[in-house]
This record gives sequence, C-alpha cells and structure tokens, in this order.
Amino acid sequence: MSKNTETYWIGLEEGRYPLHIGAGLNQVALWEPYLRSQLCIVTDTQIAPYHLERWLSFFKQLGVPQVDALVLPAGETTKTLESAQSLWDALLEKGHHRDTLLIALGGGVIGDLTGFVAATYLRGVQFIQLPTSLLAQVDAAIGGKCGVNHLLGKNLIGVLHQPQAIFLDTLHLETLPARQYAEGLAEVVKYGLAFDRCFFHWLEVHQSNISMRCSEELITLLKWCCQCKVRIITKDISDCGERLLLNFGHTLGHAIEATAHYQGYCHGEAVALGMLAATWLSCQRGIISIEILERLRQLLKAFKLPTTLSTAVSFSELSLYLKQDKKQTAQGLRWVLLSELGQCFLIQDIQTAEIEAAVRFLQIDSAMRIQEIEPL
Repeated sequence: MSKNTETYWIGLEEGRYPLHIGAGLNQVALWEPYLRSQLCIVTDTQIAPYHLERWLSFFKQLGVPQVDALVLPAGETTKTLESAQSLWDALLEKGHHRDTLLIALGGGVIGDLTGFVAATYLRGVQFIQLPTSLLAQVDAAIGGKCGVNHLLGKNLIGVLHQPQAIFLDTLHLETLPARQYAEGLAEVVKYGLAFDRCFFHWLEVHQSNISMRCSEELITLLKWCCQCKVRIITKDISDCGERLLLNFGHTLGHAIEATAHYQGYCHGEAVALGMLAATWLSCQRGIISIEILERLRQLLKAFKLPTTLSTAVSFSELSLYLKQDKKQTAQGLRWVLLSELGQCFLIQDIQTAEIEAAVRFLQIDSAMRIQEIEPL
C-alpha cells in the first residue's frame, strides 16, 4: 500500500468496511480482498473515455476471469427504474451470479444507481464505490444510500445497501469539468457551515488553491469531509436521527432540481441555493447573525456557485415538489437550520410564508446587499 494512501473504517452493525483516500488507488494490495471470478464496472458516457480502460486493464492484469463494463448515458435523467432494468437485463444476459462484484465508476448518479441494482439483483450482490466526481467523493458515495428518482421527486425510490469498500482517487478529479467540480464544492461548504466552523474558516482561507485543485488542499478537504460524514453515519446508519442533519440545504435544493426535471440546476448548484435559503431563514428567526449569511454568499461566489435563483422558477411549482419530498412526515416537512456557524438542528415548523419569503430572497438582484432584505 502506498504511503500516500489513508484509510478510514466505517463501523456499522453489519460489519466494518474501508474508505481509502489517495492519488492512484489502482494498487494490488488494496483490491485483492474483493476480487472474485466475476466483476462488472458500471459507468457513463462522460467517464468512460477518461477512466474506464485504465480500470478494465487493471482488473484483467490481476487475473479476474470475467470483467464486463456497462456504459450508461451521463446525467441525472439516467437515474431511473428504466436504467436499473437495463442493468438487470445486461447482468442476466452476461451470466452474473450471486457472488459477482459491481463497481460504480462515476459520479453520484452512477453510484446511487449501481448500489440500487446491487441491492436488488438476485436479492442482493456486493458492490464497491469508485467515485469520480468531487460531489460523490465527499458525499454521495459514503453511507450506503442507493436509489433512483421518480417523476414526483428526487431519490423517492431506494434502499440502504452498504458497499464493500470506497476508493476516493484524486486522479479522477483532474478530468472533472469545471461546473461539476464547483457543484462538489457545495457539499464541501455544507460540512463546514453546518458541522465544523474551523473547516469553514479553512475553506475561506484556502479558497484559491481549492479552486485550482491543488493536490494538498484536495487531500485535506477530502479527509475533513469524510471524517465528518463517517462520524455521523456510524452513529445513525438507518437515517432517522443525527444523519438527517446531512440534509442541510437539500430540502429546497431537491425541489429546485426537480422543477427543471434535472436539466437546469445541477445538484450542487441547487444545494448551494438551498443552503442560502436555510441560512437566511436562520437569520430571520434571529438565531444567527447576518454576518454568517454574507460569509456563505461570498464563499459560494468564490467557488463559482449560484447565489441567485432564476425568477423563472415559480414558488407554486417548488411547493408541489416540497410536498413530495422524502423528508416529509405527518408532523410536516423536515428542515435543517443553523444554530450557529458549524452547528445545525432539525425543525418542522417552517411555515409556507417563510419558505415563500426565502425563495423571494434567492430571486433578488444579486447586487442587492443582504442587509437590505426585508425581514418577515
């Protein structure tokens, strides 16, 4: 194992599994525990030209008798039951049995979809997360949440199915398009804003090197984010307590994504706007200072993330998707607000008028100062 590779263990009731971080993780010692007679890499048309051949060659050189690759169209619109059906069909046609291993080589869409297929194919087979986007490396690939979207909302169909291992290879980030790299930074900001004020300050100080994808800063932020998420999911694997706090910014964010049928704002951009809305609501309720809101806005701008929502997005349409959100309960829709920089809490008494005001806040001219927003 390379000296530059760090490993963290995710401890769960059904067993522990490793999360490896480093540059160049196609190392025999890391992969030997998971090799078997069949293996299938699931990826998409955007990732395949850059990374598929390298991994196919690696597994073939290790002597795996059957190595297949399934390539899906890139994008959120692929995360459907129809795509899952196509993967089930292909695996059956290629004769994959119960002890096959699926490898999710891609971003959050491929990771979620592959995990869902692994959980349901032949009543459950094993899989490994090999995420290629920053968004997936710091968030989507960690924790075992797998599933597909529904016409009425994001991630409404799914299961919890833990991978055998997670490999965060920073070499994958070198070919990531600028917009996809930026959307990953939205989830990075979430960890600092909602869970660790020291990390938020570190992001402010190092924003330039982070934007330039400097290796040292990338490794540091991956470790910081992963340690935070691993700590939370280990306490709450079933997603019914503390883990719900990881949805900070996602309540409104998922609705913003869905209004354009996942072809307008990408996930990280929508989450950035959702975090701004939640932070603004925290301000309006007198919980946090307006300084935190302004610091968040400046950091999002520095990372080339949106701070203004298009006026073409109507509140009435957003409301329809909010009602279908998977965080909806009999007591109301769960929101996560800030109690202070680096700390957050669950709340279920956010009123419709407050949400509508938050959407209006997002749709103001970005040149308007935050101090000029009318309070509720």
